Amino acid sequence: LGADRAAHCGPPHRGMMRPPLIYVLHSGKLFGTERMALTTLEALRPWFKPILLAPPGDAVRAAKAEGIQAQAFHSRYALSRRLRQVLRTAPRAAVCATAATHSLLAWGLAKLSGTRLLHLHVVHGGADDAVSYGRKRWLNCLPVSFVAVSGFVRERLEAHGVPDEKITVIENSITPTRAKTQATPSGRVRRVAIVSRLDPIKRVDLLLDALDCEPAARAIRYDVYGTGADGPKLQERARRDHPNVHFHGYVSDVPRRLEDCDLLLHLSSEEPFGLVLLEAMAAGTPILAPNAGGVPTIIRHEGTGYLYPAGDARGLGRLLAAWHRDPPASRFRVVRSARAELVTRFSPTRMAAAYRQALGV
Repeated sequence: LGADRAAHCGPPHRGMMRPPLIYVLHSGKLFGTERMALTTLEALRPWFKPILLAPPGDAVRAAKAEGIQAQAFHSRYALSRRLRQVLRTAPRAAVCATAATHSLLAWGLAKLSGTRLLHLHVVHGGADDAVSYGRKRWLNCLPVSFVAVSGFVRERLEAHGVPDEKITVIENSITPTRAKTQATPSGRVRRVAIVSRLDPIKRVDLLLDALDCEPAARAIRYDVYGTGADGPKLQERARRDHPNVHFHGYVSDVPRRLEDCDLLLHLSSEEPFGLVLLEAMAAGTPILAPNAGGVPTIIRHEGTGYLYPAGDARGLGRLLAAWHRDPPASRFRVVRSARAELVTRFSPTRMAAAYRQALGV
């Protein structure tokens, strides 16, 4: 793909055929992984014809709304048919996939169709270490390059046997038009947002533990946005013990919700990246997050956000109570630094350039 364009800095000239870029998702939802797939396809549209293949759901609908060719598949057989339809008519193509089995399938179909394929396997991490990282070594013997969304993800891949030379770190980004901004953070912390799946690894229960430990932190309103297996149990506990914690389920307007709050509280100590951190930066909302997982590679303590000891419910409760009484004056500087870093380090332009280099265009 890249040999005849390696020296070409801009998009193809009008009339030149753009090779397809097929992004295969293992989920049809519209969480961080799926939103980043759409952002990547849109950013690379000048160089490739973007195509999204995903299970039925919001991701396919969102892609079509953005003018991206998208098709849903209900089974591996249906995915095979969709891939074969594209590859048999394309002498060259690029594929991004998030599931190891989908990468294996794309590689095999490209061999059968004679398509010259450039193949990136994109790793966002996840709750199950064996599935999220361990299975990736199945691809070691294939001409597949790995994209890790953070240094933490790269470390986990290496720990599970993926060679360092096959991995490129390309951090997530946020499209500016998708996130509005406010001028300055508010004063005392009266309202806190938690945007998270309600799964055990996301540790939303830590918030309730913190409120158990520190009564003064109960003066704050907490709005939790997200769904998951732990939802009913967490909601029942909140109704019984902490009526100041409100569960809203899935919402599509996260940027606006973040603008309305005084603080984003992040709770998972095993988060590989956390796209909501970038959304909070764009919204001008201070971030409080654990000092573990991939978060410290994204947030600098008292630089672009604030970190607390991971898993420490009592310490978190005390910190929230202190922010309610007298939030740190440094939050104004931190918010400005975070927004500046968003424009430089986490911009879609920079991410697109990194993908172009990985794809050789």
